[in-house]
Amino acid sequence: MGFTECLSLALSSIKTNKMRSGLTLLGIVIGVASVIVMISIGEGARQEVSGEWGDLGSNLILIQPDYLDADVKRGDFKPLRLEDADAIGELCSLVARVAPEAINRGLARYGSRHEEVTTIYTTSDFARVGGVSLKTGRFLNELDIIRRRRVVVLSSRVRERLFPGGNPLGRKVKLNGQGFTAIGIADEVNKGVTFTGDSTQDMLVYLPISLADRMIGSSAVSVILAQSTGADVIDQACEQIEAVLRRRYGASFKYKVQNLEAMVRAARATMSIFTAILGGIGGISLLVGGVGVMNIMLATVSERTREIGIRKAIGARRRDILRQFIVEAAVMCTTGGVVGIILGSAAARAIAGIAGWPALVSPWSVGVALFASSLVGLASGTYPAWRAARLRPVEALRYD
Repeated sequence: MGFTECLSLALSSIKTNKMRSGLTLLGIVIGVASVIVMISIGEGARQEVSGEWGDLGSNLILIQPDYLDADVKRGDFKPLRLEDADAIGELCSLVARVAPEAINRGLARYGSRHEEVTTIYTTSDFARVGGVSLKTGRFLNELDIIRRRRVVVLSSRVRERLFPGGNPLGRKVKLNGQGFTAIGIADEVNKGVTFTGDSTQDMLVYLPISLADRMIGSSAVSVILAQSTGADVIDQACEQIEAVLRRRYGASFKYKVQNLEAMVRAARATMSIFTAILGGIGGISLLVGGVGVMNIMLATVSERTREIGIRKAIGARRRDILRQFIVEAAVMCTTGGVVGIILGSAAARAIAGIAGWPALVSPWSVGVALFASSLVGLASGTYPAWRAARLRPVEALRYD
């Protein structure tokens, strides 16, 4: 008996027992959908990390306080200051640019509109180090810093909220009650450069760092970004920065100097493990569905014992019976896999839209889910098919 005939018999059996076949498919559908949703969420998270940090370049260095190591209450913690950024720029020969950030929160207002924003007090080098591009206008320059000009660069999102359909350049925007002239509109900004971890990361405004002490009452900086002269010397650049800071702070050195590319690689590896764990959780659901298929197939063999006896009596061989039931199980599981992929993809996108959590339905995850469902069908159908093939015609015909 050929494969085409086996397939025809399998489809005929599924149509004859619609309710039972539907319940059998349900377990596989849920299992495959779970695999798709879990892998898509994990893969989306991994891509989000790559998207936020991966485009910043392979020669970016992050310097920030080591809050885990420092004991603030004991008094051995000292925040980074603008002078530290100046020292790094002057004394580290392998550092091309330095951009300190003093990050705070504030209220931006224009007319009757107001929005909560993240304020980033920084220098002119931040545009190149942090990967900020402009839609219109200009970024901060050295004169803005030296002369402590009250100027501000707005992110695209802030412009949309405060000036819907309008041009803010040259207009006065109030930040925490004080007026600033808008000089530029930043394009979509890479969120990874602010390292704020809050929900207003796309609501950004950039101001001269020389105004930080007046606006937020402190000359401390939150983060210092540095760019090495090349990706091949980034480790040596990190060592130079550490040496400069150790000379400045001695025993009070409580800072992390991190190669961002290494951080991205570590984050990607973590997210890959996370994706594998989530896929494994979804795989357990698929395994449970496979057990259900095997139980249903065993019941099917019992119900069709007489049919098996008749077929054997008229010349069907063991391998024909074996192939028939394996194909039937594989068809049901593959069909369930296709339906599960469709439902899982829709569910992953719905979760991403509702929760704001990234989800990416990749071709490889669809392939894995489809292959897994077919494999489960073969595995689940093998034992019932083997039992059916072993039945003796005389005993099978006597079965009532």
